[in-house]
Formats: sequence, structure tokens, C-alpha cells
Amino acid sequence: YKLENSVYYQVQSYNTGMLAELTHNYPDAIANYKTSLLLTRQNDDPYQECTILNKLSECFMKTEDNNSSKKYLDTLLGKSSIYGIKFFKNEVYKKLASWYRRHGNYKQADEFMQRYTSLNDSKEKKKTVNEITRIEGKYKLEQKDVEINQLKKISILQELSIKQKKWLNYFLAGSALIMSLAVLMILLNYKQKQNFPN
Repeated sequence: YKLENSVYYQVQSYNTGMLAELTHNYPDAIANYKTSLLLTRQNDDPYQECTILNKLSECFMKTEDNNSSKKYLDTLLGKSSIYGIKFFKNEVYKKLASWYRRHGNYKQADEFMQRYTSLNDSKEKKKTVNEITRIEGKYKLEQKDVEINQLKKISILQELSIKQKKWLNYFLAGSALIMSLAVLMILLNYKQKQNFPN
């Protein structure tokens, strides 16, 4: 029961923080996000914790509270690394690049932008590899279907050829039989005429 209430208040605080942020009421948004963060940590929800840390860093950046925004960005970087949540790690790289650029530390900004680009590229590369694998699999399946259909057609043609040959053999055998009977009748008729001269 206590956990259910904790989750309920955590979600309520988070949603209230989002509404405050949408209306640019950053002090209320920050207060609600901090409450939600405390409750989330009690509930041991790593993904939600990273989500709230991300929201807090954004609010502090918008209010130009540089120390707090950096504190939450560093915390988010650590948590996303510990929990292995690449999405937030990527987000924090981009935001830290922006933070350092605004503070004139272009070397650090460039370093974090390179990390962001590298992680983003690896995600895109993996996505591309998966898409290529899917397409290759589909192509191979279609090729197998084409081969199967060709083999079926060949089989049908062979069956038709065998049937035609059978019918041709029957026709030739029947024709030979009829010809033999005709020759036999002609011979019998010829012998009868020789035996019975007029």
C-alpha cells in the first residue's frame, strides 16, 4: 500500500512539474521534479530517475542556473552510465556540449559533441545493419519462394511431358495395331481372291 501511494505521488509530482514547465513556471516545475525524484529513488526506478534528472537539468538550463544545471547533468551522466541507458547518455552528451559551449570551454564542448556523434552514429549504424539484415532475409526468402515456384513449374512440365509421351505411345501403339490389322485384312482378302478365282 505504501509503495502504491509512493508511486502515485511520484507520478502526480512529475505530471505537475511537466505542466509547470509547459507554462514556463520553472520554480514550481523544479520543486515538483525534485519531489518526484525523491519518490522515484525510493521506488528504485532507474529509467524514471534518469527522465527526471533530464527534466531538472533542462529547467535549470532555462533559468540559467549554471551550477545546478551542471550538477544535474553530471548526475544524469553518471546514472545513465551505471544503468546502461544509452538514450539518456546520448542526451547528456549533447546538453553538456551545449553547456560547455555557452561557458566558452570549446574544447570540452567539442569533446562531448564528438561523444554524442559517436554514440548517435553507432546507434544509426546498428539500425542500418538491422535493416540490411532484415532486407537480406526478406530477399533470401523471396528467392527461395521463386526457386520453389520454378521447381513446381518444372515438375508440372515434366508431368505434362510424361503424360504427352504416354498418349503419344498409346497413339502410336494403337496406330500400329490398326495398321497391322489393315495389312492383315488386305493379305487375307488377297489370299481369298487367289483361292477363289472368278
